[in-house]
Amino acid sequence: MEYLVYGPIFKNVLNFVDGRKIDDIMGATIFSYAGMLQFTGNVLLISGQGNDFEEIFGDWFNKNKLSRDGLIKFDNPTILATLQYFSDGTWHNDMEFGPKESEITNFEAETLRILNKNISVDSKGIYIIRSVKDVEFYESLWNMKKNDKFKIMSEIITEDCRPEMYETIHNSIFKHIDIYSINKPESFSLFSVDSEEKALDIIKSIGKPCYYRVGTKGSYMVSGNEAVFVPSVSIKENTEIDPTGCGNASTAAATWAIGEGYDLHEVAAIGNVAAAYNVLQYGPYPDFNDEIRKNALSLALTLAEDAVKC
Repeated sequence: MEYLVYGPIFKNVLNFVDGRKIDDIMGATIFSYAGMLQFTGNVLLISGQGNDFEEIFGDWFNKNKLSRDGLIKFDNPTILATLQYFSDGTWHNDMEFGPKESEITNFEAETLRILNKNISVDSKGIYIIRSVKDVEFYESLWNMKKNDKFKIMSEIITEDCRPEMYETIHNSIFKHIDIYSINKPESFSLFSVDSEEKALDIIKSIGKPCYYRVGTKGSYMVSGNEAVFVPSVSIKENTEIDPTGCGNASTAAATWAIGEGYDLHEVAAIGNVAAAYNVLQYGPYPDFNDEIRKNALSLALTLAEDAVKC
């Protein structure tokens, strides 16, 4: 498989600042999967499959003719994540269900087996979202690489973006990934800064490539001392419905762009376009085909012309 997406999938309950509540939305790594599907069909999702999977995700998988080969069954409901948004743009998740404690050891072993089975000499990249506390997992994944062109992208989870986690990320995780992604609030917390400029200075000093997301403003792609900013884009004016999952979708799309060899400004633009499709509805984008992919890439390459070096 050329591309892999790995992480947990959720059934979301969304509580918005204005009092709206939306139940039973597909979420978490499903958004990442959709972000990469926006540009390629050669991608496999590796995740857990709860006993209610078909009820929640079945129609979407069937409509898009998606493989279930990377799904690992567990005898419990899908993770239920209740997401509370706050007025400052931050959010908090309360989660329940997922694999039972008695299943975890076998579940983890099967996860590594499926990852190893699907990473080949032809593989180009994987998007992962997993706590940096699981250092052994990152080490195992790094050792599965069959060639240098295979790029490991880690979207650092919000809960790990705290000052006390920086040493673990810097010393134990960065040497087992090729690129990482964080958003603006996460960077302020992780680096103990209060501006994009200060965050970018630290990202540059680290030296590890970073896809840096700054919300509705757009995104930066940083590699070494070089950074480019690309503004956000809208697919249709005044049709933005829900930003949930835009970071996941854009980061996974950026992973594909890196694997395909696009330049920094093109990577950022491709990520922004995935987010633009993601925001059009509650849950992931519903339908993928060659025409949609062609249009998405065309829009991204046009958007890339607006890139600014920083």
